[in-house]
Amino acid sequence: MAVASRHLKNDADKRMHSAATSGQVFLPDKDLLALNPKGLSVFIEELRKSETQTRQLRKRLEALRDKSVRACPACGRPVAGRSDAIYCSPECRVRAHRESRRNGCSRIKSAS
Repeated sequence: MAVASRHLKNDADKRMHSAATSGQVFLPDKDLLALNPKGLSVFIEELRKSETQTRQLRKRLEALRDKSVRACPACGRPVAGRSDAIYCSPECRVRAHRESRRNGCSRIKSAS
């Protein structure tokens, strides 16, 4: 990997390099077969969380690289992913919706 050969300038670069390179998960077949089948659900759920977090981080990094950073109106973080996305996460989208409902703004159009 080209990044490993160059000098990493600061701690954030080191942490990012460590996170990016440690994402590969591998277990030999003999170890997989030795796992307790009753505990597999926990491992699967943890892997799903990790995959989601990795995908979100990758999308944010791509947005920064491509200089296509749009700010989330709810929290100010960069919005990545779909080109028509307004919020950075479902949590911000729901928070904004609840805030607009609290302020009396309604998105229901009258049938006229």
